[in-house]
Amino acid sequence: MTSSPELIGAVRAVLAATLPGTPRAPRSSLDAVLGARGDALSGLSGSELSEFVMALISARLEAGLVTDAVRLSERMALKMLQGLSCSWSTNCQSASYAVVAETQLLAGQLSTAARYSKVALDYAGECGDPRLVLRGLGLRAAALALHGEIDGAERAIAQGCELGFGGESEVGQQCWPLALAIMSISVVRADLNRIQQVCDALDANSCDDAPHHAVQWLGLCWRQLVQRDFQGTLASVESGTRMSEARHYAPFLVDLGVSAGALAAVQLGKPGETLSLVSTRRQIPGHPICFEAFRATAYLQLNNPRKALAVTEACVHDTPDHSPLAFCEVLLRRATALEMLGNHAAADATFSKAAHIAHELGTATASLAAGVPLDRVRQLYTRMVEHEPEFAGVLMPSIANGPAFRDPIPLDFEPARLTKRETTLAYWLASDLPLTAIAAKMHVSINTVKTQSRSLYAKLQATSRAEAVNHLERTGLYHGTAEDQPGD
Repeated sequence: MTSSPELIGAVRAVLAATLPGTPRAPRSSLDAVLGARGDALSGLSGSELSEFVMALISARLEAGLVTDAVRLSERMALKMLQGLSCSWSTNCQSASYAVVAETQLLAGQLSTAARYSKVALDYAGECGDPRLVLRGLGLRAAALALHGEIDGAERAIAQGCELGFGGESEVGQQCWPLALAIMSISVVRADLNRIQQVCDALDANSCDDAPHHAVQWLGLCWRQLVQRDFQGTLASVESGTRMSEARHYAPFLVDLGVSAGALAAVQLGKPGETLSLVSTRRQIPGHPICFEAFRATAYLQLNNPRKALAVTEACVHDTPDHSPLAFCEVLLRRATALEMLGNHAAADATFSKAAHIAHELGTATASLAAGVPLDRVRQLYTRMVEHEPEFAGVLMPSIANGPAFRDPIPLDFEPARLTKRETTLAYWLASDLPLTAIAAKMHVSINTVKTQSRSLYAKLQATSRAEAVNHLERTGLYHGTAEDQPGD
């Protein structure tokens, strides 16, 4: 059993290892913190117990137990930090707020992560430890960049590089949040060289914690996406989500990788694969990534603008807390859908709103339109030149600078037009349920299901359920969730 003095030594070793450029904490220290029980904890003072909680959160993050770390942070860490006496050192205050910020970043709570990283940074400035400053800057840069606040993130990155740790590659090698920030900005700007440099630096780092490995994998997916190696992107996403250590990756970082795969599938003319990828992910509150935007992209490719509008309706009316970057992506897809439907006035207003927000964020680049029919975007921009000539002139250099994506590969099939009832039946046919169970779900007789199935097969030019399901999966015509289906 670990004694209280031994535990405090392990706690401080774990906390010290969170600083950029420091070696990983000894396995014995991590085990002592993760396994601490009973008498060892009862012998700790209030401030020591606070240090232990922060070290426990860090140890859980390093072990890939992100959900447990977030829960502990929300339940205990903030309460302890707010109750700390002013005698607790600024170093400890900075390190502790950085731990909280890291849990929020890995949970996808970007605004909260940005807020607590700023507090960590303020305390780091008071104590003057450049490693603490770099950690605070890295966390803040990552939170801002992924939220879409590119200019603020770039300032934090520049400040990190001014601390004397080297350029972007060297700093990114020591501080994975800063590497994450640099690469996410580079994806928006299609800056392949910058992504490659940071990927190489991450690969050269022998760090063995779960977040570092996840960011390495994510960098590979992003690099391939910007290289237009879409098959490679899909392969990396699939292998990354299936390998054994992926279970320790923060779900939010996996979401970012899956998003790259969804864009790659659209570019390859595989809307069904896009819908399959995003159907496996849960939407994080606050929408730092909007899976509805990816669904809308697939439906636009399937020439179904009404469905694209339907899946993003809640994004603009019922979910006001999208990240600004995700909200721009939603608005651009809605503008495209409205344009396809001939509602030019609403399309122009929606496109203008998206363009103004993106310009303010510094994200008004062609990458926002990835997977969207570019002829429609050009029509929207042409009318903007007529209606807002001054703003259109300001916008043009940004969107014309090295477009990351071109029009997707054309579909090699003609999407069938399914009625709402047929879509419901298609969903259940794509499941493993027998026809009798499907009849019960839909509250109809087994004969009705058989008749409707034969009619659907004919529309899909299929001769069997297996052949129909294969077509449905390839085209994305059955996608949804059980909650979306009548009768469940």
